[in-house]
Amino acid sequence: MDASAAAAAALAATVASTSLAQPPSARLLDLSNRSLGNAGAAAIADELQSYAPVEINLSHNDIGDDGAVAVAAKLAGLPALESLVLANNCIVADGARAVATAIKHTASLKHFDIQHNAIGDDGAHALADAVATHPALVDLRLSGNYVKAHGADAVAAAVAKSTTLRTLDLSNNHLGDDGAVAIAGAVKASTSLKELRMRMCAIGHHGAHVLADALKVNTTLEILDLGHNNIDPAGAVALANALKANNSLSFVAVDSCNIQDEGAVAFAHALKVNVGLKNLDLNGNNFGDEGATSIAHGLRHNASLSQLNLSRNYVSYGGAAALADALTHNTALAALELADNDISEDAARPLASFPAVHGLL
Repeated sequence: MDASAAAAAALAATVASTSLAQPPSARLLDLSNRSLGNAGAAAIADELQSYAPVEINLSHNDIGDDGAVAVAAKLAGLPALESLVLANNCIVADGARAVATAIKHTASLKHFDIQHNAIGDDGAHALADAVATHPALVDLRLSGNYVKAHGADAVAAAVAKSTTLRTLDLSNNHLGDDGAVAIAGAVKASTSLKELRMRMCAIGHHGAHVLADALKVNTTLEILDLGHNNIDPAGAVALANALKANNSLSFVAVDSCNIQDEGAVAFAHALKVNVGLKNLDLNGNNFGDEGATSIAHGLRHNASLSQLNLSRNYVSYGGAAALADALTHNTALAALELADNDISEDAARPLASFPAVHGLL
């Protein structure tokens, strides 16, 4: 055993002694950000079965494929394992395949996080195969993994088939419209998915349109995050129209999506009829007083929204005045974010009297 592996084994033993003192149902093996490398991961893997952890966190350790393979080889011997975090570890497709095979035989696993590696489409395919029929997995984190449309196809098929998966994060992958279309099919078919995050996925207005169509029939999704995509006004209109029919979503983020005034107006119309949405994030979307004034009118007719983010837009005097007037009628809104707009001190004065308003100056 080389020096780094010996040090990792010693570290694992120290952490394990604390872990073993905990009740079996609470054992957490947290070795995140310890510079383990692949040799350290292999040394720890050799001791995993004696620790019997419920949760393992090996994130930020650069364990690579060799380390991932070593850890995967021991997972089947951990019948109580519920959470595995391998984020930020330089794992590529071979490591992902090994872990996927192990996950199939780890029936207790509920949470799996392999964010910010480089598993690509091949790794996504392998993991999708494991997820599709897994009896317990509820949370899958795949953001930042160079997954493209081909990988999204496989993940979508798995989501559609799974009866347990509730959370899927595919953010920061170049899925494009084709990938979004595939995931939209899963949204239509899934009976369990509650949270979907696809930030920074190069989704355009066509992908947004197809996702919107899926939202019109889906009744389980509660959280949808599409921030930092180029859905533009046309995509925003489609999503807003979907909110007129969908009352199961409680959180929607389309921040930095260039929805402009046209998109903001569409969301305003949705607010007049939607009764389920609690949190709407429209920050950084290049709209001004026209969009803000329409949103204000929507708020006058809305009794469910509690948080609204309009920061980083071009709202000025007219929009601010309309929002202030709306808040005299709306008692449901608990937080209205308005930072980094063009609201002058005079325009801000009427808004400042409302405790819900933040970020004026």
